[in-house]
Amino acid sequence: MAAIVFMCRTSTPWALLPVREFGCGSVTTCWWRFAEWAHAGVFERLQEVLLDELGAAGLLDWSRVSVDSASLRATRGDHTGANPVDRAKRGSKLHVANEGTGLPLSLLVTAANTLDAAVFEAVLADIPRVATPKGGRRCGPAKVHADKAYDNRRCRSHLTRRGIGVRIARCRVESSTRLGAPPVEGGAHHCLVVWLPAPEGAL
Repeated sequence: MAAIVFMCRTSTPWALLPVREFGCGSVTTCWWRFAEWAHAGVFERLQEVLLDELGAAGLLDWSRVSVDSASLRATRGDHTGANPVDRAKRGSKLHVANEGTGLPLSLLVTAANTLDAAVFEAVLADIPRVATPKGGRRCGPAKVHADKAYDNRRCRSHLTRRGIGVRIARCRVESSTRLGAPPVEGGAHHCLVVWLPAPEGAL
């Protein structure tokens, strides 16, 4: 586990993983263990447990959820496609929703040429029902912040139907930095950069 966490946090390629420092045997063993746990849903369950503990302790900020995405190169895997912002090189895109303090609640992986707005509803639907201090559960924030990539009627209508406040920057009207990504350290893009690095070819 220590070697896998190190790889995810540092973006170290599997081939360069210092397995001996962690007493893990070999890189192949780490990779197979990672794949086995991922297939079994271990990481999703771990996230749910951690969010429940934080939620029950009142440490999650549901006043807003920020939604954003980031592209990265990935030469292999099912979720790859021509990246329109990287000279059509193959890549993937990470779509994330994080709560007000910057902790990720939901993460989806798609091909790099997937439009952000196309998976907006799916990213929000992927937020698990999390325990609250009063003993209940919730998965909906008071409002959602997003940049101009999500400025369309479908995204806005989806939030309105769910009774969620809409804070999506309007194209040619409002600044994305003011509405789409509120305080930098609490925004979804900050979460993607700091919390979710991934090695090339891993997706």
